[in-house]
Amino acid sequence: MSGNAAAKKKYRESAHGRKKQLEGVLRWQAANPDKVLKSHRKTNGYPEPTRPMPSSCESCGQIPTGRKKRLDLDHDHDVPWMALR
Repeated sequence: MSGNAAAKKKYRESAHGRKKQLEGVLRWQAANPDKVLKSHRKTNGYPEPTRPMPSSCESCGQIPTGRKKRLDLDHDHDVPWMALR
């Protein structure tokens, strides 16, 4: 390893470097929520939605609130978009 590569590795492995890396990941995730959700579905073996997410639950009509503010894609039922409970 060259001196520069070794220095970069040492920085990445330091507490400050890990903190900066995490900040970058969180910034990217906040800027790309659709890509994060698509990756989550692929990783967990969930199907891609066949249509866009509606603004309210197709089962009860509830508008999503709370921290996530989104509906859950339910792949086992006739009503695919449901409120998170």
